Amino acid sequence: MATFTPHYCEGRIPVAFVFSAPGNDEVIFGRPVAGTTGENLDKALVFLRELAPNFFPSSSRYDYRITNAFPDPRARSIGNGRTEPTRSEVLTNSNIQRFLKDIDGCSLVVLCGKKAGYLSLELEQKNILIVQAVHVGNKGLNGKFKLLSDLQELTPTDRRHQRTRLWAEQLLTDINCLCGTAC
Repeated sequence: MATFTPHYCEGRIPVAFVFSAPGNDEVIFGRPVAGTTGENLDKALVFLRELAPNFFPSSSRYDYRITNAFPDPRARSIGNGRTEPTRSEVLTNSNIQRFLKDIDGCSLVVLCGKKAGYLSLELEQKNILIVQAVHVGNKGLNGKFKLLSDLQELTPTDRRHQRTRLWAEQLLTDINCLCGTAC
């Protein structure tokens, strides 16, 4: 049985998804990516499992390592003035060491969003495949993946589903570009 905190899930598959910081939903449910972002990740994992089962053998987010660029919750609803950590908070030595411990044993790390991307330089010295992706939350998906006009007639749920598919396809394209046929 997996052990959860608002910022971390060890999972059983050595692939890590890294987000920015836990928010209100994560605090309430006591596990990472507990809200809409997690639902989007699950939808994307269905596609990833279909297209690349060697990397993504499960469609359940909690089978994977999940952590955050910063472990402390950030949400206005819980008294924080900001919803995201600053670059300097993410790049403190103690936070970097915590992060490296969180992803120890992973062979692929997917940095989801700008805040998670701050840690990419720390990972380059490791023998880990690193992919930077847009955040899989609705804001990230809507900003990155514009749908063709004929898809605008879909319901909001169907559009979200299409965007998660596009996110998954882009992630696989990026993985393939990094490792070619060696992976």
